[in-house]
Amino acid sequence: MLLAAARAGVEIWTPPGIDLKQDVDDVTALACALDLTLGFANATTNLAAAAGAPVWLV
Repeated sequence: MLLAAARAGVEIWTPPGIDLKQDVDDVTALACALDLTLGFANATTNLAAAAGAPVWLV
């Protein structure tokens, strides 16, 4: 995460109180609350798509 901030000048925000690797229900709920989930094919995009949230795969 620090590498992205140093190289690209962006900040990566992590939602407080959610374990992004263990709390599958919370990750799915978070994806459903977003306007769009954008990413490569992984568990997060698959969960979002399975829940009916808008997803764009790169």
